[in-house]
Amino acid sequence: MEKMFWVSFIFFFLYFGQSFCQNVSRPNIVMVMSDAFDGRLSFDPGSKVVELPYINYLRQLGSTFLNAYTNSPICCPSRAAMWSGQFVHLTQSWNNYKCLETNATTWMDLLEKNGYLTKMMGKLDFTSGSHSVRYC
Repeated sequence: MEKMFWVSFIFFFLYFGQSFCQNVSRPNIVMVMSDAFDGRLSFDPGSKVVELPYINYLRQLGSTFLNAYTNSPICCPSRAAMWSGQFVHLTQSWNNYKCLETNATTWMDLLEKNGYLTKMMGKLDFTSGSHSVRYC
């Protein structure tokens, strides 16, 4: 009987314990990606070339990657790699014609599975076919 109690207790803890240990407030994740954007305009801390108050506001509150690299110089393969978290040779997206399949798992899907509310807007272009512009 005691053994059954401990087995039940362990099962209960393993099943429900995760919700007891989770932090109630999770950090917000906001990813702003712009391409063909000259970094000298806003991301150099001392730059006064052009005043971009909203981008500077985001830069001050978040993280800025001043030494970032892409695994492909081509638009769609680079986006497919970023959204999937895989290298180009794994996505097999070699040019702007073939990108990810529409049902491919992205890091946004993984965030949704873990309880985050996600929203994608703008020119995404990580799936095969025509341009994907989403507004809502």
